[in-house]
This record gives sequence, structure tokens and C-alpha cells, in this order.
Amino acid sequence: MKKTTVILIMSAILMTSTFPVYLSASTSRSIMQNKAFTHTMFAELGTQFPCSNCHVAREALHKVYTSNDYPFYYVSLVDFVDTAAIDRIDDYNIYGYPTVWFDGGFRVTVGGLPEDEAYYRQDLTDCGARAVPNININLTATWLGNAQIDIDVNVLNYESSSYNGHIHVYVTEVEST
Repeated sequence: MKKTTVILIMSAILMTSTFPVYLSASTSRSIMQNKAFTHTMFAELGTQFPCSNCHVAREALHKVYTSNDYPFYYVSLVDFVDTAAIDRIDDYNIYGYPTVWFDGGFRVTVGGLPEDEAYYRQDLTDCGARAVPNININLTATWLGNAQIDIDVNVLNYESSSYNGHIHVYVTEVEST
């Protein structure tokens, strides 16, 4: 059964080849922040119905997530179900299902193989080691009731040059099956 509580994934993301350095938010889930990582990472799983290997990819990604070995969040984008997910998948020009895009496409893994967990761990290690701009994102979400949420995003650029990127804010269920 799906939890009906809606949360905002604390990932207002600047999506270009360079990913933000910091995501400021609080969740009920405690993520072990390892000093070896330069930023909180983000993964997007592209999936569809039917897809015989998509569950393998989702399970591997979820296993890495629940290990708390990496500071990251992820969402599943189900093609043919939600127009926002379809649009996001189209932004990436998908090659096949399932596909996981890490940090806005910095690393991409197509598959659904039993060894995907190891691939995802390497992708996260690579993403977490790269240099990122000194950008701070502060995100607040307020439930207004009646299926409405007020979302405020404040972006501070501490770099000496301007940064051109995209912000994607995902509103999703806490847990879905």
C-alpha cells in the first residue's frame, strides 16, 4: 500500500554537466555524510511498463540507497505513466530501459543486471569525487492543503563567475511500491 504522505525530495537540482555542491534540507532519514564526497548526489531511474529487468535495477539502486554508504537520493521516472516523468526521460534521450542517470547524466548506466549494484556504487564514487561549484541551495516546502504545496528555492552562488543550470524539484511519495 502506498503511503499517501507526499514529501519533497530534498533535491532541487542544478542539472547540467556540473552538479551542485550542497543541498540544504532535513529529512527523517539520517544519511551518513562521508567527507570523501564533494556533494549530495542524485540518481534518476528511467523505467517503464512492461520492463522485465527494471525491478532488478530498482532493487539494486534501493539496496545502495539503504546502505547509507553514499550521500544521495533517487527517484523512479516511469515512462508512459506520468507526463512529467516522460518529459524528463525525453530530456535524457533514453537508449533503453532501465537506465539510471547519476548527477544529471554525469554517469549513465543502462541495464538491469544482477551486477548493477557494483556499477551504481562505482558511478556514485565517481560522481562524489568530482569537483563541483560552490553553490548552496535552500529548499522549503509547505503543505497548503487541497493538493497544493508552496515550494521556495533559494540558490546562492559563491563562485566568482555566473552559473547557468536548471533546477528540478521532485515531489514524490515517501515510499511507493
